[in-house]
Amino acid sequence: MKFTFIFLIFISVFVLLSCKHELDFPEDTNLPPDTSIVCFESEILPLFVSNCAMPECHDAITQEKNIQLTDYTNIRNEIVPYQPSSEDVMEAILDGSMPPSPNSALTANQISLIQLWINQGANNTTNCASTCDTTSFNYAADVAPILSTFCNGCHSGNSPSDGINTSSWAGLQPIVNDGRLLGSIQHASGYSAMPKGSAMMNACNITKIRKWIQAGALNN
Repeated sequence: MKFTFIFLIFISVFVLLSCKHELDFPEDTNLPPDTSIVCFESEILPLFVSNCAMPECHDAITQEKNIQLTDYTNIRNEIVPYQPSSEDVMEAILDGSMPPSPNSALTANQISLIQLWINQGANNTTNCASTCDTTSFNYAADVAPILSTFCNGCHSGNSPSDGINTSSWAGLQPIVNDGRLLGSIQHASGYSAMPKGSAMMNACNITKIRKWIQAGALNN
């Protein structure tokens, strides 16, 4: 009897140790090596507003295909957290059909940033802490990346909105010289507020652009 009891315990332990427990993880949850938190408010929302929520597209008025991409709630409705390739919006971005021609496509870095945000859970991250060095305000390193995020979606390509091309130094010169660039990004009275349909850029970005203009708006 004692031998039978010991034998049963041995068998039970052996069975438990032999079991393989597999965890089910959602698709696409592996993050790239850089897992710093992506800020929806300052990094993701401007990309959608500038590149997708243009007039007669996915803005609040047109809502093409019943899709509105102007704020977190509506963007989140079109996103599957942790699965950056499983919804129509990302498919359209990846295959180049959004933004529609003749608008410029999103850059590889911008697409990667959106995918990383989705991989991190597509959270409504706001008031994100960030370092800002307003002593650096060169065109290539500082000003051009800001405009790429907030402006180039509408103001680039073969038919830029209002004939304003913010994707090149030469294209910026007319609106730098007549004050429209600074007036628009500061939402000053008498100017068309930019980014259109979105909150004003943060103070750091505006300061960089203002200092660049005051220094002569050089192609540096």
